[in-house]
Amino acid sequence: MARDEEIRSGSPRIGGTRITVLDVEYDVSMAELFTALSYDDDHREAFADREQEFATARQNGERRTRSLLADGSNATTTVLNSSLHGSSLRIAEHLRGVGTSQRHVFDAL
Repeated sequence: MARDEEIRSGSPRIGGTRITVLDVEYDVSMAELFTALSYDDDHREAFADREQEFATARQNGERRTRSLLADGSNATTTVLNSSLHGSSLRIAEHLRGVGTSQRHVFDAL
């Protein structure tokens, strides 16, 4: 166990991780816990591959966002439409009702 004020606000956690005691579900049996740990150990490479895919997708999305923002004044709506699909319409409608000074904050993102 470890405790560091800089990590997870000093909550007791499993050493070498950010998993706190409170993160662990109390209704998990020891057998279920060991089964999960065994599965994790047996599939570590697949988990690493999945995390790399997520990181690559995030980097590509950030790159597209920066490119769209650099392209012009309608960039915010374009980013929302390309990144969020259906929910972007609701956000874009909300932005239309936002004052000009507030809209510039979104454009700067």
